[in-house]
Amino acid sequence: MNSFDMDRCDKAIIDSLQRDGKLTNQELATRVNLSPAPCLRRVKRLEKEGVIKGYTCLVNRVALGAHLLAFVQVSLNRHTIDATELFNEFVERCEQVIECYSTSGEYDYLLKVVAHDMVEMEDFLLHELMAMNVISTANTNFVLGERKHTTVIPDLRRKK
Repeated sequence: MNSFDMDRCDKAIIDSLQRDGKLTNQELATRVNLSPAPCLRRVKRLEKEGVIKGYTCLVNRVALGAHLLAFVQVSLNRHTIDATELFNEFVERCEQVIECYSTSGEYDYLLKVVAHDMVEMEDFLLHELMAMNVISTANTNFVLGERKHTTVIPDLRRKK
């Protein structure tokens, strides 16, 4: 995505849609003080430029039986293209891994993993993750409680 200048209206549109993606164009236009046609043009431009990547539904994981949440720090035992590709393919096909980040520091990756219970988590860790011949270490941190969870990204660009 190329960086392009956003004005106050663009920023207001992004903020409003991050907080409520179900807004109609009319409701959005009212919130950002635009008429509907220019508002829709701006939304389409933000989508085309890749600022708005898509729209989604946020779901309560516990309502779907994912009672356990953990962050798993993973180190590979070798840093070859083959090992990295094997690990990335595993992450892509594993539904329990809901987020994966390549990181700097002591570990190579940080996984966000969900499971129904401890038995399911143990099965994932021992029989799926650690069964891969490219993993040297997996350090698991279980989430005891959620203090903040948001998908709203603030505009952190510096003023020119």
